[in-house]
Amino acid sequence: MNISLSDAAKLVGMSKNGIVKAIKNGKISGQKNIHGQWEVDPAELTRVYKPIETAELVSANKNAPVSDSESNENMALKREVELQREQINLLRDQLADAKGREDKILKMMEEQIGTMRLISDQREAKPQIEQKGFFKRLFG
Repeated sequence: MNISLSDAAKLVGMSKNGIVKAIKNGKISGQKNIHGQWEVDPAELTRVYKPIETAELVSANKNAPVSDSESNENMALKREVELQREQINLLRDQLADAKGREDKILKMMEEQIGTMRLISDQREAKPQIEQKGFFKRLFG
């Protein structure tokens, strides 16, 4: 179910013009209803922009006491995030290495192509002169 532009703006704390710009720029999808007014899917909206209610609840929950099991869970999640970041950095390094190797290979290929052009016969083809046989030369 889609919501109106004004409801979408209230949900994420933006102006209606900001929501329309986001639709036109392709950040979020929206469509016009039968009255020609924009409507937005709330799931699509909250995928891109953080809802105000969620942000207020998070700030209110920061002051709430944390139990040991929640603390352990938070520590485990933090460690998992660290491992994910390390893996991302490793993959970035591998990607950079692969790009470097690709550049080297392309450079070598260009050099080899240049060498092959120098080695290959690049003379213009001479026009073939028709060889006249003995009788053609004799009788014309």
